[in-house]
Amino acid sequence: MFLCFSSISFALPAGILTKLDDLVKFAVRGGKTAKSLHNVADALSKSKITELAEIAKKPGGLKTVGEVLSEGKYADTVLENAYIRIAIKNKVITEEFGEEVFKKFSGVDGFRTIVRKINIANPATSKGHLQELQIANEAVKNGFKPVSFGFRYADGLKQAETDMDILLKKGDKLFAIESKAYAGEVPMDMVRADTESLLAFSSARKDCVPVFSFLKEPPELTKKYLQYKNVNLLYGTPEEISLKLEHLAQCITK
Repeated sequence: MFLCFSSISFALPAGILTKLDDLVKFAVRGGKTAKSLHNVADALSKSKITELAEIAKKPGGLKTVGEVLSEGKYADTVLENAYIRIAIKNKVITEEFGEEVFKKFSGVDGFRTIVRKINIANPATSKGHLQELQIANEAVKNGFKPVSFGFRYADGLKQAETDMDILLKKGDKLFAIESKAYAGEVPMDMVRADTESLLAFSSARKDCVPVFSFLKEPPELTKKYLQYKNVNLLYGTPEEISLKLEHLAQCITK
């Protein structure tokens, strides 16, 4: 674990910075709700969830599910509820976990998108997004405030927009987390590209701490590269990453 900061100078577009400031303020005020999966107005019926869950299991099925749901012009809360219940139906997550994250994150920026993505039929892709959700869930237990999932921004490096997997607030610091849940080694070219994007994002705010997390302990080359780039490295299960993140926060926050 490296307690250090980026020296890269990069300016996020004013509109993105304004949005980020608003999300941070919302998180600090407290976005946690008393919602439950079982008391959402206009929630889809059990039979409809079963129907959509069967479609979601097929390759490309999640796109079809999205098209069906878009026809209903549902509120975000209803869509969050639907995607979580689909994931429960297909045993992607447990009902207990689904209820827990719905109560904690309903209304948080990007939550609807991440609970949709955990339903992707590709297990590796689904696992990656679920890891992000699990890390955030464990971090909130340790007093972190959820700011955003998959925050979209232009890093000035890639032709298209990229995203920051997890944004969490603790004390006077904003933690920007790039998460990888590969069972094997993460390709070095991917680590380099995502590290540069992470640093471009974190350097735009003085209070931002860059973190790169892995499911498995990365090789020495990756460790040395992230150390050279002044990026905090964490690895392990979501619970282990959360504990290490808390230790990091204790070291650098007021």
